[in-house]
Amino acid sequence: MKIKATYLRKYRTQPTKVDGITTKPSVLVFVYAIKGTPEQLAKFKAVKGENYREDKDTKDALFFSQRFAGVEAEIILNKKETDWNIGNEEMELLANLTAQYGIEVASKMLAEMPK
Repeated sequence: MKIKATYLRKYRTQPTKVDGITTKPSVLVFVYAIKGTPEQLAKFKAVKGENYREDKDTKDALFFSQRFAGVEAEIILNKKETDWNIGNEEMELLANLTAQYGIEVASKMLAEMPK
């Protein structure tokens, strides 16, 4: 199952310190609004469980990631239906092709692929 996600904002978490020593550095988090059918949103909410969050103003379901997935993205339910992940197939293809052939050829090859 796939759901559309739209980038909203980002924030940085506070580092964790114990006795003045940083034990966990701050992390950049990207926030996405989730838009889908009632069935998709119900599944998203059920899988997220106690970690489910909504925007206080729009009431849109929210998805949080440490990886930026673009302004428009998809999130995908994993095979075990235990979590949602960014659907970054196109980015992974671009990165792999760029490493092999350079960005010009990679961009052309990706543009020619069927959607």
